[in-house]
Amino acid sequence: MLLPLLELACNQALEYDAESLQKVAALQGKTIALEIRGFNQVFYVHPQRDGIEVATSAATSPSVTLAATPAALLKIARSGMDNADLEPGELEINGDPIVAQRFANIASGLDIDWEGLAAEHMGEVPAAIFQRGAVTAQTFVQEGRKVIKAQINTALTDEFEVVADAQEVDHFLEEVDDLRAAVDRLEARLNKVLKA
Repeated sequence: MLLPLLELACNQALEYDAESLQKVAALQGKTIALEIRGFNQVFYVHPQRDGIEVATSAATSPSVTLAATPAALLKIARSGMDNADLEPGELEINGDPIVAQRFANIASGLDIDWEGLAAEHMGEVPAAIFQRGAVTAQTFVQEGRKVIKAQINTALTDEFEVVADAQEVDHFLEEVDDLRAAVDRLEARLNKVLKA
């Protein structure tokens, strides 16, 4: 169900985007493997002159393998490979980096109406529920990430005292500057005494 829907969505978007379709055609003969971490799922994208074909197997070894978390794929699809705000470990590229870059740029340029497409296949009410659920899940993940970062920061600074907080660092640096200035004054006085 997912593969035909993904292929259909991409090809429908490419129908109305001649420039992206030309870029896809330029990748004909290449195979891009998309490994979605956490789902143990690999999709093989085969660019064609008139769109893409998505399969669960490939006749030849892939030109490039993109192993990514679902969050990384969403970020790349929204912002492109260059501008995606990826966390360490969210994406691993093996193979031809130029093919990966071109494919990511094509993916980020596609304007796919996921809700409309889901409505065609599931009905409008389930599609709207699915869309709201996806937005809620994304918000939940983003908020959860902020809370976890704050808790880790608190634990490292207050409980384990591994990292100093910003005020302590600023105070320390001011004291170092004061000490440096005092040493410079003392050196100047010693030089005067020695010259006398």
